[in-house]
Amino acid sequence: MFGQTLTFIPKYIELYQKFAKTNQIYIQAGTIIEKIKSSQFVNRAYLFSPNGTYAYQDKLQLTEYEKSIHLLQSGNQQKIFDTSLGKMGIAVCYDSEFPEIIRSLAQHGASIILVPSYTTTLAGYYRVFLSCRARAIENQCHVAISFVINTVNLSGGLDNTYGQAAILGPADVGFPDDGIIAQGQMNQSMLVTGPFSLEALARVRKEGHVHNFEDSGRLTQINHWTLDKTLL
Repeated sequence: MFGQTLTFIPKYIELYQKFAKTNQIYIQAGTIIEKIKSSQFVNRAYLFSPNGTYAYQDKLQLTEYEKSIHLLQSGNQQKIFDTSLGKMGIAVCYDSEFPEIIRSLAQHGASIILVPSYTTTLAGYYRVFLSCRARAIENQCHVAISFVINTVNLSGGLDNTYGQAAILGPADVGFPDDGIIAQGQMNQSMLVTGPFSLEALARVRKEGHVHNFEDSGRLTQINHWTLDKTLL
């Protein structure tokens, strides 16, 4: 099923290495299915740097469709990418719907979370988009989402996809009231740009109306709390 990607991957890496180096930018080039062992594949997200180096993050949580293929494996490691723009983390699509995954990245210093996504229903799009808005608020960090759009043939038939790229931040002091720094148009291929400010993040974590990032540390005690069942 994934055999065609095996010969394509070296060219894919070479292409984005060249783009990143020529334009002196970081590129997170979506995801690609990559073979790691005999009959074992992962959904892998590469990050390419301006100096030509690259690294990757494998998807950690599989959707029901991905599980049904029986070839895809879950990733088992999170990575922090230390870049000239700050520390970054990657959460592939469904991974963004789990607060613990993003919280772990933020606790280890990631201020920018990149979320490459592929959603074939509006409900799927909103699950990812709304989750990312929540993750930006919970961790007082930046989240940048991109989506596959147009019709693709991935599951043996033609799938319509839904997406609207966005750059998000905390809905607090120094950021837009809704936390949406920039947003594209639904199902339109376009460049979405907006400011990333580590200084603004540091300020909101210290001087914001709420201190979500700091206060969430208290939740480590939750397993020791007493649950009081009250009958009304």
